[in-house]
Amino acid sequence: MPSIQWEDTLAIGIYAIDRQHMDLLALVNEFLKAIAQKRGKDVVEKIVARLREYTVLHFHDEEAYMNEVRYPARGEHQMRHQELARAVKLFQRDLYKHRDVPVEQLRQFLKDWLINHILEQDMKIGKWVRAEEERRKIKAGEKEVPVQGEVPEDEGANEG
Repeated sequence: MPSIQWEDTLAIGIYAIDRQHMDLLALVNEFLKAIAQKRGKDVVEKIVARLREYTVLHFHDEEAYMNEVRYPARGEHQMRHQELARAVKLFQRDLYKHRDVPVEQLRQFLKDWLINHILEQDMKIGKWVRAEEERRKIKAGEKEVPVQGEVPEDEGANEG
């Protein structure tokens, strides 16, 4: 079973959050490998428990960061976290109840859960933080406000 690979396009530009996303992806891949190798119920359940615990930690840390930077969509984002946490809990319950879920379906669920959340929700945090940094630089006079149609000096030097 192919693993789910980290790609730079998944980086939101906030190191602590990106690092946790990489760790979550590693846990997902460990889970998928254990399933593919039929390593046994006990091993799989332990990995799922670690994945769930780390997910709770990650959501807590991400929400604390959103509060710290006063991210305006943090309420909606926290609701998404709650939905995902419920989905993972149901997934874990199904595994404990010995409900057979095809391996490819498990992989797709985990990929959708993690990758789609990063691309659809977490990217917005990084984008907003970068925009806020630009606004602060302009407000503090560290950066000039760009004028439409004007080419910055360093970009115009290469022309001609």
